[in-house]
Amino acid sequence: MSTAGPAVAAASERPTARSASVGPTPAALNPTALQQAISSAPDRVTAVLARVSGPAGHWMGTFGTADVNTQEPVSPEGRFRLGSVTKMFISTVVLQLAAEQRVDLDRPVQEYLPGVLPGDYPPVPLSELVAKAVRHPRLFEPGAMQHYGATGYYVAAMLVEKLTGHSYQREITDRIVRPLNLRHTTAPETDPTIPGPHAHGYITVPQPCDGSCLKDITEQNPGAGGMISTTADLDRFMTALFRGRLLSPTQLDQMLTIPHVRNLDGSEHDPGHGWAYYGAGPMRVTVGGVTVWGKTGSTFGYTDGMFVTPDLRRRLVYSFNPTTGGGNDLALVNQILSAAFSPPATS
Repeated sequence: MSTAGPAVAAASERPTARSASVGPTPAALNPTALQQAISSAPDRVTAVLARVSGPAGHWMGTFGTADVNTQEPVSPEGRFRLGSVTKMFISTVVLQLAAEQRVDLDRPVQEYLPGVLPGDYPPVPLSELVAKAVRHPRLFEPGAMQHYGATGYYVAAMLVEKLTGHSYQREITDRIVRPLNLRHTTAPETDPTIPGPHAHGYITVPQPCDGSCLKDITEQNPGAGGMISTTADLDRFMTALFRGRLLSPTQLDQMLTIPHVRNLDGSEHDPGHGWAYYGAGPMRVTVGGVTVWGKTGSTFGYTDGMFVTPDLRRRLVYSFNPTTGGGNDLALVNQILSAAFSPPATS
């Protein structure tokens, strides 16, 4: 479930926690630039789909093939695996539980999950992942720096299960998927398939004679980042989130608050310019001076992302299928983001 943020220009100032200002307004919708952006995908990407929405209009585009054997075209309504975008749903549920006063986020998680950090929690998949992570020495004192990783979200998912008595997948379904009528979004617990139309996921494997070939890895254990959705459903989710349908103003503000700390792995070339750029789930990115919030995700065969301006005037959701394993193709991500959000050119 590794993710990486898009590259942006360096800045000299330390960023503030949350900024209501969106900076320049994105340029008028440019279908030609958007199609060129997704069509710039390298050969190691088999399929791309993207959706841009907002008051200026809507655009949907595809590139590549959904099935390299049948040459089936990519469906604009195709489903895909979310990887770390699942974390946005987990974070929303945790903040809802906080609003219901079922958890105090200022108290140590050990009070709710005794023993989870030492690694002696009962052997279930999430806790096994946490146990492996906490065997390593701590890199910094809690609260001193920001470091993006999956372990905290595994703990958050376990917290949801402890507080509700249900799987975190069920809570996501009951609290978000069904109320928002996300008809093509699922949070499977064990089903390895992708229902409905979808582009296949592949990985390049070495072959002794022909050099290499593509192995179909569409069916996977859903794991901790195993949600499945579409560009339309993710657009609906982000719209509902920023319009306050899922969280109160207090909880939404908490979600979008970025701590005033350095990023452990940061540099002048990342979205935070060396400082933290993640809130409680989403990341803040500046594209040509335009501030957007969103999340990227990746699992084997699938990479995706969703980004919106805070006023929802421009919204982007994309997915593509790399054959090189997990991780983002940053050049492609940056081109899609720039085509969607860059402000008008000045004369």
